[in-house]
Amino acid sequence: MYHLSAIQNFHMKRLLIFIILCFTYLPFSYSQWYIKHQGDKNLHVVKFLNDTLGFAMGDNSLILKTTDTGETWTICDFPDQIDFRDYQYINDTTIVACGQYTDDFGLIYKSSDLGNSWECIHYESGPILSLGYFDSLNHVAVNRNGIIMTNDGSNYNFVWDFYQSEFNWGDLFSISVVNDSIAYACGWGVINQPLDIHGIILKTYDKGETWDYVYNEPDISCFYYVYALNEDTLFLSTGGIHSSTDGGQTLYSMNVYNLGYRSIDFSNYPVGYAVGGSEYMPINEISIIKSTDGNNWDIQVYEEGYPLESVYFINQDVGFAVGWNEMILKTTTGGGIIVNNQSHNVSIQRIKIFPNPTNDYFIIDLTDSNINNANIDIFDISGKPIFSKYIYNTNKFIVDGFPMGIYLIKITSNNNVTTEKIVIY
Repeated sequence: MYHLSAIQNFHMKRLLIFIILCFTYLPFSYSQWYIKHQGDKNLHVVKFLNDTLGFAMGDNSLILKTTDTGETWTICDFPDQIDFRDYQYINDTTIVACGQYTDDFGLIYKSSDLGNSWECIHYESGPILSLGYFDSLNHVAVNRNGIIMTNDGSNYNFVWDFYQSEFNWGDLFSISVVNDSIAYACGWGVINQPLDIHGIILKTYDKGETWDYVYNEPDISCFYYVYALNEDTLFLSTGGIHSSTDGGQTLYSMNVYNLGYRSIDFSNYPVGYAVGGSEYMPINEISIIKSTDGNNWDIQVYEEGYPLESVYFINQDVGFAVGWNEMILKTTTGGGIIVNNQSHNVSIQRIKIFPNPTNDYFIIDLTDSNINNANIDIFDISGKPIFSKYIYNTNKFIVDGFPMGIYLIKITSNNNVTTEKIVIY
């Protein structure tokens, strides 16, 4: 009898493990996110004007339009070349969109007839990555040099830039407008002598005319995205997710794994979503997480695939996520089934990377870690692959020809993955 019971327990354990594994790697159809569109370009932003009409925009002047709540999407003509990064509906007929022509050249376009025709209203040195508006005339945008604004809806000027700050250089990635006078912007800045990297959160009280630091510390090296629920409550992507209840002065690390979250939506607070695997943390995986209380997060989608860049919910049930290869996902059930966070623990530990920062070489040392070999992939901050190599124990990498900036090092061993940052100056 004891022997039979032991056999039964053994098989029950195997069955339990099988069930856990099945729910760990749910396909989209099980988690109730459905693929509505795919192609060969990358999408970076999706938003809706109302319950039925929305646009998704991306690289190579790609604009996709839906008039049936995302069931079908059609390509819209665009007269020029631009990689779209963000856009806003100013009113029921006016759209303002921003992006880049090259890595060194940013553009802002305006449509007064809901996307049927466009005109370029501003061009600027440096990609323009995010924009917001206080009213029909007062708009603000961030690029990799600083913050620009207009008070007539067309003519933009710098109101804050790195070259007039304490930083030698840096990037601003995201802006979030709270009301008709308050907004937040975020990114990172670098001081060369001595080399010091600070995560930056800036705030304006006067429609973007002036900006003040609310966070400027080396404890967090970069903020990629900010979602301001109100003047006090912020959610920020740092690769993982941080929150604040005092306008960014105090930050709390939320209990999520660093999966390169690039977009956050709390339009139905306390229910919120974040999507990951973005160009800023290229781990070749799709991740969608959900919070039902604004504090705790659970994974809805976690699997190999093309990174997601933007998430937007029309209401508490109907939402969209878009990303690389023109991926458009839709849910009508708030995402459905949830996968427990603890299923995705990364077990690579105690890897040494030094010197960091560096200007000529760095060493990856595995001798004190729990692995002795690994595949090393290096990406720049835009997600472009730079170098790949398989190493044993310890290896030296020469980087004296690399442009200065933050680089991401993806370390893979036995299906376990971790990502580290290194600064080259």
